[in-house]
Amino acid sequence: MTTWLKICSIDIASLPSVKHPDDKKKIYYSLTSNGKKVAKVHDQMHETIKTKLVDKLTAKYSMDDLKIVANFLDDLYQLEQKF
Repeated sequence: MTTWLKICSIDIASLPSVKHPDDKKKIYYSLTSNGKKVAKVHDQMHETIKTKLVDKLTAKYSMDDLKIVANFLDDLYQLEQKF
């Protein structure tokens, strides 16, 4: 929670920005060193959530069940590639 509060207190106005030379509607932002730290924490948060979800989901099924699902998804992907 502390990390999230620190993230929310970032001054958005201090983000370095540059307008696209050919299209003034487009604005590109770059990360400061603090922004890079926030991005790293954000990515770690997503990894933690993903790991917990996968662990909870896979705990419900046997390895054989998971293999069947994986084979089905692979077959589906292969069929979609043909369209």
